[in-house]
Amino acid sequence: MEVILKEPNKKQKIVEVDNLKLKTIYNLLKCSSIECFGYVKKLQENNIDIVLDEEGKLTYKPQLNIVIENDEQKIVDILVGNVLFVGVDGEDWVGLNKEQIDIVNSLLNSNMSYMILDNKIINTSILYIYSIGGSTSTYRIDKK
Repeated sequence: MEVILKEPNKKQKIVEVDNLKLKTIYNLLKCSSIECFGYVKKLQENNIDIVLDEEGKLTYKPQLNIVIENDEQKIVDILVGNVLFVGVDGEDWVGLNKEQIDIVNSLLNSNMSYMILDNKIINTSILYIYSIGGSTSTYRIDKK
C-alpha cells in the first residue's frame, strides 16, 4: 500500500508499506507517539488523515515542515518533523488510492513557500483550512 511521507525541507514522496500498524508509522515518523491532525477540510472530504509526531513541536523545533493557515491567511498551526498522509476507511488507516495521492500532491505542490528560520531558508508547504472541524487523536506506545 502507498502513503505519502513529507520530510522537512524536502519534497513529499510516495512510500510503499506492507501495513499501517503503529510500529510501521512510528518507524516512518521516527517517533514514539503520534497525533492525527484532522483540520484540513479538503483532506477530510477525501478520507485522508495527516499523521505526525505528537511531540514534534518539542523535539523538532528547527524542522518546520507544513504551515496551516485559515481563510484569512493567518497561521493557526505548524507541523514539524516528518508528516505522513494516509487513507481512511471507517476507523482504519489504509493506503492512499491514486485520486488521494493526486489530491495530497496537488495541495502540497501548489502551496510551496520559503521561510527564513534561524537564518536558514526553509522549504515548506502551506495548507489552508477553510473551516475548523475534525479532531485530533493521540496514540502512544512505549519503545523498548
